[in-house]
Amino acid sequence: MPAQVHREHNIASKTPPVAAALKLLDELSSAQKTLHAMNEDLLRATVENCDDLPALRELVVAQHSRVQAITEQMIEALRDT
Repeated sequence: MPAQVHREHNIASKTPPVAAALKLLDELSSAQKTLHAMNEDLLRATVENCDDLPALRELVVAQHSRVQAITEQMIEALRDT
C-alpha cells in the first residue's frame, strides 16, 4: 500500500475531530514548505535586487496568512478532541 493511501486510510479510521486535525496537519505541512521556498525566493530576489521584489513580498505575506489560518483551524479542530 503506497504511503499516501496508507496515511489517508489511517486518517479515515479516526474520530471526525481527529481526522479533521490530521488533514489540517497535512495541509499545514504543505503550506509551510511552500512558505519556506517562497522565503528563499524572496531572499534571493533581495540579494539580486530583482524587479519582482514587491510582488514576491505580497505572495509571501499571503502565504504566511494562509499558514496562520490553517494553524488556527487546526487548533480549533484539536479543541474538539
